[in-house]
Amino acid sequence: MNSFFVEDDEAQSVEPMECLICQNVAHGYHFGILSCRACAAFFRRTVILQRNYKCIGKRNNCEVNKDKKMCRACRLAKCERLGMNKKEIQANRDPIRPKKPNASNGQTVQTNSNNTPVNIPDQPTFESLETLERLKEGCIQYYIDQKSLAPDDRKYTYIDYAKYTELYRTTIPMILKMLKNNFSPFEKLDLTTKKHILQNFYVKHHTVEILFQTYRNADSLPPNAWIFFNGYIFDDADVGSIVGQSPIREEIKKLSRSMVVVSTNTKRSFEKLQIDEMERAAMAGIMLWQEVISFVPSWKDAHDAQEKVLKELHAYVIQKCGLKSTGSRIGAFMCVINEVEDMTRLFMERMTMEAIFNTVDVEIWDGLDF
Repeated sequence: MNSFFVEDDEAQSVEPMECLICQNVAHGYHFGILSCRACAAFFRRTVILQRNYKCIGKRNNCEVNKDKKMCRACRLAKCERLGMNKKEIQANRDPIRPKKPNASNGQTVQTNSNNTPVNIPDQPTFESLETLERLKEGCIQYYIDQKSLAPDDRKYTYIDYAKYTELYRTTIPMILKMLKNNFSPFEKLDLTTKKHILQNFYVKHHTVEILFQTYRNADSLPPNAWIFFNGYIFDDADVGSIVGQSPIREEIKKLSRSMVVVSTNTKRSFEKLQIDEMERAAMAGIMLWQEVISFVPSWKDAHDAQEKVLKELHAYVIQKCGLKSTGSRIGAFMCVINEVEDMTRLFMERMTMEAIFNTVDVEIWDGLDF
């Protein structure tokens, strides 16, 4: 069974999925995308009979949904745009008209002009996205919680080094709260492991948050600005604003400029894929459990948790983009995670340099409520 199907006894609690074409109730993956039987039959008839349609609105941009009389030209264009594959029809061509009785024996061969495409179940079930939804709620709440730390009188405030280090210390407990409440089974880890994982995951998650929030809120930001925390922005033309006084201040500034270049390239990857809230949550889950697996490789719960995130991500991308585009999108998504990991290594290098000269208070982990 495909990874995006669940057992029948779980299906009762899952909301019906919508046809990507007309938003009616979907009945499976027809010719590569999630669709209803009516849209699948329309696409198959059109291709087999080689029909050509003209847009009734003459602009080729008619709305296509179940509540309106659908323009056939625009309906076909939407089928193709979302990934319905003509080659699948040719490979599994079914007759759409009744055959004539067999002359040799007089028997009638029954056919159905609305046959369901081959290998599509009549009563499909879909993978629940419960885990991704829980991760998404945690990520959103973490960002909302930060707003209590920002001034009330302005949307954005430029951050300086003192505020940066203050917020760094203040948001670590918020990340821990998110992991305990939304990233099960993190709470089962022992204290030493939790502390190690949090120290590494905090940097990774904060990196993703900077990229995600900056790209999502780009229209409201000043030039060269990055959202470092909710309500606080950093001007990448002034890297010295978040570098403390130390014997290696210039070296840290140089490293910070390199971080800006890498961050800009990674942000473009976020923009190109249009990463959304669910995918951002999946990114957090994948990176967290990979961190745990690297530290305690024999812990089966971590492997199971990561596999669950990956399966739900696969199901979500199918629903979002169609089966045809799923492989390429997930491949690109995993490449973005690699870019984030590269960017995180630069953050960690900077933190190590600062810690050597005690320019950042790093002794905050022992006081956390694990």
